[in-house]
Amino acid sequence: MVINNLVASSLWHKLTVLNPPGRIIDDIQRTLVSFFWTRQHWLRAAVLYLPVQEGGQGLIDVRSRVAVLRLQAVQRLLYSERHKWMDVACALLRAAGRLGLDRHLFTLRLAGVDLGGLTSFYLAAVEAWQLFLSSKVAGAAPSTWVFDEPLFFNPAFPSLDRISGTLRVSLLERGISKIRHLRRGVAWVAAEQLAEMAGLRSVRMALQVLNWVRSDLSSSVSGFLETNPVEQCHSEQLVFPELVLDVDLEDWQEDQGKLLTSRTLTLGHFSSLSKRALYQACVKVLNVHSLRDVRETKWTGPSVRSDSTPKGSWRSLYKRPIEKRVGDLQWRIIQGILATNRHVARIDPLVGEGCPFCGAPETVFHTFLQCARLGPVLALLW
Repeated sequence: MVINNLVASSLWHKLTVLNPPGRIIDDIQRTLVSFFWTRQHWLRAAVLYLPVQEGGQGLIDVRSRVAVLRLQAVQRLLYSERHKWMDVACALLRAAGRLGLDRHLFTLRLAGVDLGGLTSFYLAAVEAWQLFLSSKVAGAAPSTWVFDEPLFFNPAFPSLDRISGTLRVSLLERGISKIRHLRRGVAWVAAEQLAEMAGLRSVRMALQVLNWVRSDLSSSVSGFLETNPVEQCHSEQLVFPELVLDVDLEDWQEDQGKLLTSRTLTLGHFSSLSKRALYQACVKVLNVHSLRDVRETKWTGPSVRSDSTPKGSWRSLYKRPIEKRVGDLQWRIIQGILATNRHVARIDPLVGEGCPFCGAPETVFHTFLQCARLGPVLALLW
């Protein structure tokens, strides 16, 4: 496709490092869609962004592509070999919410975190991350990453959600934000010591915080902490835990008659996810509201079998030796978006909406099913 290969491809190098305002991205996308349709917009633009095998046209969705570029930056930061740029990235991430966290920021429930301190690039990276649901691999053996496990906004410590905002701010201001800050050797700090570190008058409150943390730890993590001194595990040496991604399509439900489907998504371990898999997921997540009520075909009614569906067969429209222009015509027929006389008459009143063969209003359904001239042919088929 000319748009994808020549026009949009010139953007990617710039967008890898730049984060333009959303209105610029929207303007670029509108221009691409208008070029595709030659200004006659037959379907919602989001339908065009779906891959051909799912009923779309594979038109590039710039917003989704930018989100993938940001997710790939996160992927390199978390799982690639260490490079000098990572130190700068971590320093910029530590400005988020006064948490003092860098890579472990991506293990949190970020909806409750103040992200105002981030640069526009890393803010966009965090927003792209929030498009998905993330979790650690179930049953994974604990490793040195446990020491840098964040205390707040962390699904692993639901009990700490009960502490007051004032206490949380007091702990964060004194640099108490990770498990390592509550450990000395292979033991927990005493409640009196934590109260002094956090500037708390109440030792009972400090003890409650320690009890909440210990109660949320799994037996395997507790065993790991009891046998590994915190002083021997430095943050620079930590291996980041494997995260699993899943789509967040809100309250959308799979429907056999709808165009949108999540069954073709191939998500899993974030460290090994391909650019293609991330892009296809971003397209569906970012456009779920536009696609949620779009039916897979307009061919319904008494003349069409109730169980007929193009799902799973879209790619066959373009299979060789079928020419692309013939495939495009078949796709338009299924979508019901041909320029019949009824449609043309709305643009040019001088053109009548009647069928040139029988005079009835010429719709797509009339052209291929209802016109009297089709009677002999349909009789042979049915």
